[in-house]
Amino acid sequence: MLAQTISAIPGIDKSQLLLFGGWESATRGSGCVIPMVAARLGIEDCFLAVDELKIEDGALVIKERVEGGLLQVSRCAALRPLWLGHRSLPEPPNHPQTGMPTCAP
Repeated sequence: MLAQTISAIPGIDKSQLLLFGGWESATRGSGCVIPMVAARLGIEDCFLAVDELKIEDGALVIKERVEGGLLQVSRCAALRPLWLGHRSLPEPPNHPQTGMPTCAP
């Protein structure tokens, strides 16, 4: 549905597409939605848990949190379709069986 909505935008040039958005849900934080939608749009490069994005010498430099809390640095010298999932604000997980934890006053 999201891929169809994006594709239906009048005059959209998917070869120049840069998409940004949060990557994790309140349920599991699996990060699977962005790659699935990107595949339907023909976007091959997805970066999840992006901590920093900057431009250096005309290239995008992307710092992405990976397993173990390490940072992976990627350089994209030529602009191409990308989807960047930024790290979302701290939010308590919403477990489907137990609900969201609450804090006692």
